[in-house]
Amino acid sequence: MPSSPGPPRSPEPPRSPEPPRSPEPDAEASLLAQISDQVGCDSSALRWQFLGSAHGPCRVWQVSGTKPGVGVVVKQFRSDRAFHQERHAYARWLPHLPEETACLLAAFVAPVRALVLTQVPGRPLTHASGPLERAAHMRAGDFLRALHALPEPDPDPLPLGPAISRRYAAWLARVAPATDAPTLARLAEFTALVDDPQLFDGARRVPCHRDFTPSNWLCSAGHADEHNATLDGFFVVDFEHAHLDCPLLDMVKLWTEVWGERPDLEAAFFVGYGRTLDPQELRQLGVLAAMHAMATVAWAEEHADLQYAAAGRQALRRVLG
Repeated sequence: MPSSPGPPRSPEPPRSPEPPRSPEPDAEASLLAQISDQVGCDSSALRWQFLGSAHGPCRVWQVSGTKPGVGVVVKQFRSDRAFHQERHAYARWLPHLPEETACLLAAFVAPVRALVLTQVPGRPLTHASGPLERAAHMRAGDFLRALHALPEPDPDPLPLGPAISRRYAAWLARVAPATDAPTLARLAEFTALVDDPQLFDGARRVPCHRDFTPSNWLCSAGHADEHNATLDGFFVVDFEHAHLDCPLLDMVKLWTEVWGERPDLEAAFFVGYGRTLDPQELRQLGVLAAMHAMATVAWAEEHADLQYAAAGRQALRRVLG
């Protein structure tokens, strides 16, 4: 998604696929040397395996040939913004959280723009059982509770409420060409709520992941049966969109894509989060979900992407009922 006017985290725009390849020769040599220092092995033994993300903000490789028990992942970024956001999250936030993320081994600034991370175990939460899904959502809630509680000064002079009001107005204008008149009118009805200075009164920016979905959770099951499940591991990945924002933004994609049909997962999440949302926060979540839906629909229309168009329509149905 474009960086301006600053939407809630929406699906990453696809781009023309690129052939899997390792970083450019000079960059690779530098990365190989650093990885060798970190894991204590000969760089000539290292091998690169392309993991995906040929489109989007970064390319990802798994580096093998390290000493037993040490796995390394390299992420090379296309933009300074995504690189600096993920590096900041790993360097400043994640060391203070439970051991549910990778560790940052090294960072290379432009022109390389790459992070060397420890590889974490587990698989994305797909095709999982109900008990396993509930266990993962509970752990996800616990992770967000800790992330949102981290102290981080907010340098933005614009308060959160007026900032969201501006973002909402910008996305309402941008989605207009892709939306029928009745739907646009219903989205415009949120404007009065968004412009109410009391809506986000007391809300503040906190550390946020901003792409917090089950696809970015790596889970490994412990015990699981038809009623209960435990997780041996739960790890959160992909922090390239992370920065200070409204904490409810980390719940928007769960609310629009998952919880509508799975209230049991929503309940499990808030057990982990430690509390449910109050009525004012529920109104805030509705506004942010509407903004997310508009961002998804607008981007899908501008790039003729049917997959994201379907996701945008789903989000609109959830928002507008």
